[in-house]
Amino acid sequence: MALPSDPKLAGRYKYSPTREKKILNRIREGEPPTIACQLEGISKTSLKRWKDDSPEFVERMEQAEAEFHAKLVKIVSSSDSPQDAKWLLERRFPEDYREQKQIKITD
Repeated sequence: MALPSDPKLAGRYKYSPTREKKILNRIREGEPPTIACQLEGISKTSLKRWKDDSPEFVERMEQAEAEFHAKLVKIVSSSDSPQDAKWLLERRFPEDYREQKQIKITD
């Protein structure tokens, strides 16, 4: 189901193409999606509704996050001191970048 184009429904959802564009731009610049939405006046409940109603919106959010991710990787790979970008990668994308520690237990 697409997000509403009917102005009456769009008000309920707080959806507009302009608002979506602002949210996606914030995500591309590194804001986590929930924070990007809150900064644009969209609650977590509304964000969930948007995601449930529009797989296309979810895809655009994922694309924006991928663009931010690629930007950080570029910084890390081209910098002499990439510590800030590494730190951010570890926190924003922990499943890919968190430091793996192994603990061996021996008798």
